[in-house]
Amino acid sequence: MNFCTECGYKVDNNSSFCTSCGSSLNQSSQQELPTNKPKSPQTRATPKAKKTLSKTSKLTIASLISLIVVIFGAYKGLEAYYDPSKDLQAMDEAIAANDEASFFSMIELDSSAAIDEISYFQYIKENEWNAIKDQYLALLEEESHIGSNLSREFQSVYGGKLFTVKPEKELFGLFTSYNLRAEPEQLTVVSSMNDAKITFNGAESTIDADEPSSIATIYPGEYTIAGEVQSMFGDFQHEQEFTTYPNEEQEIYMNFDGNVYGIDTNQPSAELFVNGESTGKTLEEFDELGPFPTEEEVELHAELQTENGDVISSDTITQNDPGGWFGLPFYFDQETALDESTTEEDEIDQTSDENAVENDQLDQVSEHILAFRDNYEDTVNNKDFSQVENMLDYNSDAYEEIKTYVDDLEDSAYSYEFTENEIISTEEISEGVYEVTTNERFIFTNHLNVQTDYDRMKSYTVIEDGDFYITEIDYLETQRD
Repeated sequence: MNFCTECGYKVDNNSSFCTSCGSSLNQSSQQELPTNKPKSPQTRATPKAKKTLSKTSKLTIASLISLIVVIFGAYKGLEAYYDPSKDLQAMDEAIAANDEASFFSMIELDSSAAIDEISYFQYIKENEWNAIKDQYLALLEEESHIGSNLSREFQSVYGGKLFTVKPEKELFGLFTSYNLRAEPEQLTVVSSMNDAKITFNGAESTIDADEPSSIATIYPGEYTIAGEVQSMFGDFQHEQEFTTYPNEEQEIYMNFDGNVYGIDTNQPSAELFVNGESTGKTLEEFDELGPFPTEEEVELHAELQTENGDVISSDTITQNDPGGWFGLPFYFDQETALDESTTEEDEIDQTSDENAVENDQLDQVSEHILAFRDNYEDTVNNKDFSQVENMLDYNSDAYEEIKTYVDDLEDSAYSYEFTENEIISTEEISEGVYEVTTNERFIFTNHLNVQTDYDRMKSYTVIEDGDFYITEIDYLETQRD
């Protein structure tokens, strides 16, 4: 027996449709009548009951979720706090607001370096800040691309190193900020005199002449430096203001304004006195005298002990008195000085009577000396050596001494007025060699417009070589009023 698959009604095996519901029947849609074999009883699974969370468990889970949210929020807050771009923004705001204190709180300085904070801040603001921002932003952008922290040197617009930038780990290394260290430059000082005491930024340094000395490190800005020198010829002070920039050789020249002079004497073994005090040195121990302060007059004289124990002294002069061909004059009375030594001029005097020449020849020599004196007055007043150059022997000491003296007068304000040139004697001391003794008076006016009257005796040595030429000029006696 088969059954209809639609309604379950019993149908014949050969039926083509169900007589109960009318559904079409085929073999596949007919089911055979089950046999009478006993069926196994079927059981239906009973669903398990769902477990519910306890109140404590729910509170624990909620607390964990809340903690995670708090930690994440704190992390994001700290991440924002340590964001290097915020430091850049804060510095930019400080620059714009002229807030020096805030700006300096965000950079590191070398505590040993000199800094004028006002001028340094203004220098950064007016010259460097835009370039610094660009370099800072480029650093942050590059860091974001490569995913690691970078160190960098920020360059000045003038080419020097302005800041060193290094990453710093914060809060157990979880975050990174950047440290900006301002880089100073070396300050070098050169002095024009030895034993110069230089004062800068509250510190003192002693340096020698023409030897560059590094005395400090310094940041860009405006500064003042001072120096002083104490010497046997006077005290010197110098102070100057200067401005420094990055990538610039910070070399300051301390020029202690003073003049030096040569020495003109007939007794080089005489002892030099300055302002009445002995220097403990003889004239021959000095290559030159000075420097002397330009705005201070210093009194000078020399003393000599004769063979019989007497002490004789040269005239007292100042550095502003006119000197001889060699420099400042320290001359002693000729007869008294014979106790110390016999000079070449004395030997010439002893033999001059034995070497007289014809009067007309002697007159020509005398006229040569008088013409020389006329030209020499124009030479020293006009600082023009060419006016006497052809009256001197080119290879002689007189030529070199006068040329040097005139060159030294180039920047001076001295003036000379020759009032008298008198020939005392003219003698032939050897064949073609003559000695002319003169008495010359002139008025000397120094740069302070102080006048001194001079009365001086000289000895000129002249040679005849087709014409007359002066080879030597010696001082015999000088009086001043």
